[in-house]
Amino acid sequence: VSELTSVNTEPLRAGFFLDYTAVPPSKPATMKHFRMVRLNQPDKSSTDYEASPTADNIRAIAQSNPGSVWLIGNEIDRTRYQDEMMPDAYARAYHDLYELLRQTDPTARIVAGNIVQVSPLRLAYLDKVLAAYRSSYGHPMPIDIWGIHAFILREKLGEWGAEIPPGINATEGWLLEPEQNDDFDLFRQQIVDFRRWMHRNGYRDRPLYLTE
Repeated sequence: VSELTSVNTEPLRAGFFLDYTAVPPSKPATMKHFRMVRLNQPDKSSTDYEASPTADNIRAIAQSNPGSVWLIGNEIDRTRYQDEMMPDAYARAYHDLYELLRQTDPTARIVAGNIVQVSPLRLAYLDKVLAAYRSSYGHPMPIDIWGIHAFILREKLGEWGAEIPPGINATEGWLLEPEQNDDFDLFRQQIVDFRRWMHRNGYRDRPLYLTE
């Protein structure tokens, strides 16, 4: 990443990049940087959470970079390896960070979700996030953009892959094999399924970003 400024990215025709941080070490002149706030929930019995950068740093970055795209969390539905968050904790974190960014920079665009893949278990997880948000704040979750990844991973407790989303009472979901990782039909179906889910939940007019 530190050498991005020396790379000619124009032939890629890529409009953005992300490096899982809020401030990149360097940035190609032709590409936008999508900023990310990483999350951590130390105690799964509480909705308390930690955000990186801190709120003060987020405020300073947003003031200096108006109109930025901000991703709230990375693979919040994936245990151990990424930003594992219980649905109600993510609802709280998203609410706090959305309000912080909106008050600091009204032109910021804020991305929710960023789940590892679009499976029935992951959609059930997001259903719980939306329900927790409405229960806590009395209105639907305000979202500028939805973000997803479209991996094709096994969902079984204790096995390789994406395991089971936190807060979901199941021991298995997609029972996939390694040779299915390049199943383009399944990849494409994830986009269709998520768009349908967005429509059902009142987000039909929102953009959908596929970031991994």
